[in-house]
Amino acid sequence: MPILAQNATVTFYSPGSARNTALKEMFTFKGDAAFIGSIFDGDHKLAGITPNTFVTFHFPAGPHAFSGNSYSSLHSFPNHPDPSSQFPMTLANGEHYCIRVSAEYKSSTVAVPVGFIAIKSNLESVPCDQANKEAPHAKPVSMKRVEKDMQSFLDKSTSFSDSK
Repeated sequence: MPILAQNATVTFYSPGSARNTALKEMFTFKGDAAFIGSIFDGDHKLAGITPNTFVTFHFPAGPHAFSGNSYSSLHSFPNHPDPSSQFPMTLANGEHYCIRVSAEYKSSTVAVPVGFIAIKSNLESVPCDQANKEAPHAKPVSMKRVEKDMQSFLDKSTSFSDSK
């Protein structure tokens, strides 16, 4: 899909690492975690995203309702958005937005932490310069994680700082 003037660019990214989240969880039973899960626009699944990755799309300008839903042992990459994580935005022509995707968690057990349960997905718009500082080594999401009907909207940048 050609990039047209009526489009806006949105980069979703998940800073951090799954390993560091697991280590943190062993010592704290509630907190922020790197996001592993799916991102959505309304009820439409866009892609699966994991820690230290990013994905950039070109969307039509106008209102959107982005959200996420975290991975759990019951669902690999969820197919339905988490209603509590709705992040409404009105995208402007020609603008580039960066959205940090993270999760709040609580440990599944206090005595012997065996995994985390994400209790809420968080999406936050941040300046793209800040996003580049938070995730300087982020890699693009694997094409197999991008929904087939969204691949034509995908910006195929291979480095986070190039996704503009």
